[in-house]
Amino acid sequence: MRSKLIVIAILATLIFSGCIDHPSPTLSEEKEVDSVNVKLYNTANHIFALCDGKISVISRTNNKVVGNIQTPRLIGDLELIDGCLIFVRSSKTECQIGLIKDNLPIQMKELPHAGPYQIEIFNNRIYISYSVMGPNGSFISVFDKELNFIEDIEIPFIANHFCIRKSGSIIVNYLDPKKAVRSLGVWENGDFRKLLSDKYKITNFVISPNNGNEILAVVNQHRAQLLIIDVTSGEIKKEINLNSKYPGNVTVNNNKAYIPHFGSDSHSPDTISIVDLNSYELKSEIKHISTPSYLIHKDSRLYASNHSRGTVTVINPATHKVIKILKTGERPWRLASK
Repeated sequence: MRSKLIVIAILATLIFSGCIDHPSPTLSEEKEVDSVNVKLYNTANHIFALCDGKISVISRTNNKVVGNIQTPRLIGDLELIDGCLIFVRSSKTECQIGLIKDNLPIQMKELPHAGPYQIEIFNNRIYISYSVMGPNGSFISVFDKELNFIEDIEIPFIANHFCIRKSGSIIVNYLDPKKAVRSLGVWENGDFRKLLSDKYKITNFVISPNNGNEILAVVNQHRAQLLIIDVTSGEIKKEINLNSKYPGNVTVNNNKAYIPHFGSDSHSPDTISIVDLNSYELKSEIKHISTPSYLIHKDSRLYASNHSRGTVTVINPATHKVIKILKTGERPWRLASK
């Protein structure tokens, strides 16, 4: 008995001293060890700012950063569905879709194509476009809210930014790499047609109800204009010149379009343009907002991500006054809210 105890003691010493290797954990064991439950917060009461390696969570009640959600790096876009966060990421080796639920580990699945670009939620389904073109064009992939792949919608060009109408047709801000042209097209019932001439260099747009008619408010970065376009015919109703260059995304509220300008020189300062969608006129500007790169409108407030500053600015659009400047993670650029 005494000899057995001596042998056991010697083996234990060898194991803990590293002379005998520990059995390597299996892949499932490694995932289990690395898995961490995530506190998501209530998606109905918060703004989510996508930053480098984290998502900063902003309370809409008191306009404070109340926490951060650690995420993989290289996330390209972020959206919300049924109290969950959906994101896409792309690296040299992986292209994935991710799902963040409260008190669960982050779920990741491989995407069917490279270069995920934008997420859109429609009828409880997840739509993802790509910035990489294949032999016949690119795709918009469709998933259910559990990240199960449903189908691919084929677009003959690179389908970057897109928006889904109530009818189910898709307005696409496509890129034709052969002509180096960005313009607008419509996918409907399996067919794709161009909506505008190729001469327009469209960089962003929204679909907005205006006096009962559905219109497009489109940013033309090349000319620093906002184009008002009939969504059915493609007729340009108005070309509105903006005073500042480098317009970003467009957000709409109360028949006003808000466009951030990420200024890069003294001739084009950082500002936010405000366009009246009843008169189709540039009405005013909100000035002295540092590097506004993305805007959303929520609770009678504008939230502007300040990419170079690592902040989000909360603005009262009625008075043009800054309510708060919130310190977030590094390089916030995409904001999401329910």
